[in-house]
Amino acid sequence: MTLLLGIDPGSHNTGYGLIDKGDDIRCVDFGVIVANPDWPFEKRLAFMGEELDRVLTSYQPNIVVTEDVFTAKNIKSSLHLAHIRGVVLYKAYMAGAEIHHYAAKAVKKGVTGNGNASKDQVALLLQNILNTQIHVNKLDATDALALAYYHASKMDILRRFGAQV
Repeated sequence: MTLLLGIDPGSHNTGYGLIDKGDDIRCVDFGVIVANPDWPFEKRLAFMGEELDRVLTSYQPNIVVTEDVFTAKNIKSSLHLAHIRGVVLYKAYMAGAEIHHYAAKAVKKGVTGNGNASKDQVALLLQNILNTQIHVNKLDATDALALAYYHASKMDILRRFGAQV
């Protein structure tokens, strides 16, 4: 059994999705960490770090999967996202998890066949694949679940070719 935690960082909402990869792939948990948008950015960073600690301590995943860095049109938003991602990487490393990164488009294409799929499309497919319900207020968790699922589905293929996973 391997526990994979996908994390989709955001400065207001950070989605997480936990998948168990044994003989098959099953959804263990998913959710959204929501920081108060009225808080100063530093307080949101600290809050996200504390909540990530809670998730990492509760589940002790073997692997953490997150999105690669990308640049948004708004530089300030890109910098905020980079700071949140830094907190995610730091917390995952300190928890002893193996860390993997993928481009969001590659994950969406690998899961749905469409690199530009919406959160609704990703959620619908993951609901069917993982036999779980993803509620509208948890859509921020869909990309996180997709990250974990994408890596879990690649693990067997990578092992067959002798790659480290």
